[in-house]
Amino acid sequence: MDSTKNLIGADQLASMKPGSRLINAARGGLVDEGALLRALENGHLAGAALDVFAQEPPAADHPLLQRDDVILTPHLGASSEEAQRNVAIQVAQQTAAFFLDGVAQNAINLPALTQAERQALGPWAFLATAMGRFLAQRASEPIRKLELFTLGEATAHSSEHLERALLAGLLGQSIEGGVNLVNAPLLAAERGIRVLRGQDEDAGNFSGLLRARASSKGGGESHLVAGTVFGTHPRFVRVDGVHVDLDPKGTMLVTRHHDRPGVVGAIGTALGNAGINIRRVELGPPAHNAEGMSSAFLMLHNRPSDAVIEQIAALEPIVDVYLVELS
Repeated sequence: MDSTKNLIGADQLASMKPGSRLINAARGGLVDEGALLRALENGHLAGAALDVFAQEPPAADHPLLQRDDVILTPHLGASSEEAQRNVAIQVAQQTAAFFLDGVAQNAINLPALTQAERQALGPWAFLATAMGRFLAQRASEPIRKLELFTLGEATAHSSEHLERALLAGLLGQSIEGGVNLVNAPLLAAERGIRVLRGQDEDAGNFSGLLRARASSKGGGESHLVAGTVFGTHPRFVRVDGVHVDLDPKGTMLVTRHHDRPGVVGAIGTALGNAGINIRRVELGPPAHNAEGMSSAFLMLHNRPSDAVIEQIAALEPIVDVYLVELS
């Protein structure tokens, strides 16, 4: 690097105490090797030790290689017999710890969890991932802010892991492959997504709750989804202002429609004619609804075609319809 080339030159070497010894195990080129040679030849320095050079490997006739007051080693400190033996022992110990205790020591960019912690976290992490998928597919504008709140018993779990799971679910809908718990925060930052975390001991009517809200720039569009875990079974319990009880798996069809008799029947007929089986339906008006609007959440056994979605969208009471793939 030009900015650090010969950072230690003749002036810096001259300022060292006479009889000093210079050690460079950082980067080749930091030390002006010509100036170092002169400082050794005139006796100002008593010796030097180098394992990096400006040119790797150094030429066979390099003058520093010929001096008895210079110790030279290849820049491969971890390749000694002793170091390799210690590395092998550490790898074996860490592998054994993972299989015995479920702890992945020194996992890169991811805090270690015991097997018990990972098992307890699992359903909540699954829930957070499904919440991220839902919010990504629900939003029609780019998401710029993501808020995650852990409440009640959910606060006992790693909020960092839950945030990473939420982001992985969210970003996995727009990035093909390569989104995981490790790189999800970096990918979110690169896309200008600001993540906020909060927690509260009070989860209201639930023992534990996750609540996530995704907002566009300036808050012009905002959507909320909340969920809990019953035993080991994750559930969505609120979508925007509607209270629901949904298994967050598979295909979900969501409508917003005028609250009139026969709407759900018409939707069911359209799906039935296309051979699409419904496994669960949740209905409800949003809180403080003053528009005579309602929402339907239909969990389907298989995904309907675009033609079927267009048929449902064409129904007179339907205002909005969209599909969400949760898993």
